[in-house]
Amino acid sequence: MGRAPPATLLLILLNVLAFVFLQGNDDRLLGKALAYYQDSALPQLELPYYITYLKEEKVPEDAIAHLDDPRLQSMLAMHMQ
Repeated sequence: MGRAPPATLLLILLNVLAFVFLQGNDDRLLGKALAYYQDSALPQLELPYYITYLKEEKVPEDAIAHLDDPRLQSMLAMHMQ
């Protein structure tokens, strides 16, 4: 069995470094993006269309019967994300 080609080892090392250094802050960035989304007007704009989508996709009626309830809309907005 021979040695691994240096180019293969270099590509593996570059991929590991890219993963560690470029994607290390993904959780923090996702949190910022979700906070921005919640603070914007987007959930209120998208919610009626999402409810229509759920009804057209034949989601069981008992699962979507109370989607117009304002108390559930914040939870539904979180689900849309």
